[in-house]
Amino acid sequence: MKFIFQTMPAYGHLNPMLGVAKELVQKGHQVIIYNTTDFEKKITDIGAEFRKPPIKIIENLDFRILHNAVHIAELSLQATEIMTN
Repeated sequence: MKFIFQTMPAYGHLNPMLGVAKELVQKGHQVIIYNTTDFEKKITDIGAEFRKPPIKIIENLDFRILHNAVHIAELSLQATEIMTN
């Protein structure tokens, strides 16, 4: 089975999910994690496949917009639509 994860590019968002992803990899599932290149090694170290986000805004994210839940939801929906098509 294939699992795709997308988290905000921050340790507090990625680290808790890595344990779940690692278990899935160990059970033989394909795990793809979209995040910024800052987190590539953490992702590949657990055996998951790293991919850069499909929208450039995530890579150069201005963290001031994260204080607005509407912006966060909009970015997440944009990226999810691209990743699942």
